[in-house]
Amino acid sequence: MIRTLPRGRHSPKAEGVCDFCGRTEAVPIDLDNRSRNGFERANEGQAIRKLIGKGWSNLGGKLRCPDCEAVRRKAKDSLPPEGVKMTFAPLAKPVVVSPGEPVDPAIPGLLLPGITSTPPKDGAYIQRRERIREYFRNGVTNINELAALLGSGRGTVRDDLYAMGLQYTTSRGVAKRDARLSRESIAAAMRNRHAKITELFQSGVTYYRDIADRIGENPTTVSGDMTMLGLRPGRPRKPKPTTETTEPDMTKTDTTTPQITPPKPGASTEPPRQPTIAQRRAIRDMLDVCYDMDGQQYTGGETDFTVATALGGGVLPGWVAEIRDEWYGPDGNADLAKLLAEQDALNKRMAEWAKDFAALAEATAALDKRRKDLDGAIALLNERVTRMKASLGPKGERM
Repeated sequence: MIRTLPRGRHSPKAEGVCDFCGRTEAVPIDLDNRSRNGFERANEGQAIRKLIGKGWSNLGGKLRCPDCEAVRRKAKDSLPPEGVKMTFAPLAKPVVVSPGEPVDPAIPGLLLPGITSTPPKDGAYIQRRERIREYFRNGVTNINELAALLGSGRGTVRDDLYAMGLQYTTSRGVAKRDARLSRESIAAAMRNRHAKITELFQSGVTYYRDIADRIGENPTTVSGDMTMLGLRPGRPRKPKPTTETTEPDMTKTDTTTPQITPPKPGASTEPPRQPTIAQRRAIRDMLDVCYDMDGQQYTGGETDFTVATALGGGVLPGWVAEIRDEWYGPDGNADLAKLLAEQDALNKRMAEWAKDFAALAEATAALDKRRKDLDGAIALLNERVTRMKASLGPKGERM
């Protein structure tokens, strides 16, 4: 692990921490210009290179101090070649080694390679070794199988087995047989899934999500299988509306309390207001003046709204319209009729003008065509005169 030291009077420094024994060592470095939020950050690559120059190692993202690196190298040299079956005696009681203290690989009971008796903070290697013991109790002794089950590297599992004193096998035939069995099981599962998909598709279930729900598979997997089988997925079925009506059972008594729907916020529960006698009389007096009974329309530009506005006192236009329809006649006014007549006359005049404009445009286009023809004839005549003058020589130039 690399961490940045607080900057004082000295140049920027970074501290390397051994991930196995906790030993630290400081080296001068440059600060990384890519630091965020204004905080200074050490250039980790430069710090690791300088530590490696001092005997440290960086393997798999783990820093080892020179002492731990020496233990790792010695343990690696003492391991048997790959493919050789060897039996390791159980280790003695582990020896307690304090952090930072140099370790001697010759001490019996020391956890090798490169691992002292001081475990990491997360204790990952302890859990891994417990799982290895459990697999050994169940008869799994092949190192390839253990690496696959643990999700760790083969070298890491081999080091753990060596440190735990457990005998393992390295037969390549077992791995090949397991791989062949796994491929055959996957192919059999795929054939079974394809058969179920084809059967459901032929029975009328064509939507891939419905098929996935029926067979308990991932919809994406089912969609890919349908593409492989050449089946075109359909659309989801819409539920059919139920038209069956059930008659209520009169023998059963409904003990549920009927629910009363509360009124919407802002909605008034009071009945609509009605005009008073005085307001009705005022409306009729105003309509006697503003409404033309012979013409069955308002005089001038009066309307229900203008009558209600002129009366005031809370009179609504709807009251005026109700009384007018009942006692006088339909809506409308003289000014509106005049405006509609004028609008109709203007529309007719505009139609006539549009015809005149179209005729004028046609005449203009014909004149423009004649002008272009005349310009072409003049240009041709000028060209002939120019050639004639050129053929006469100096005499033609004076003409």
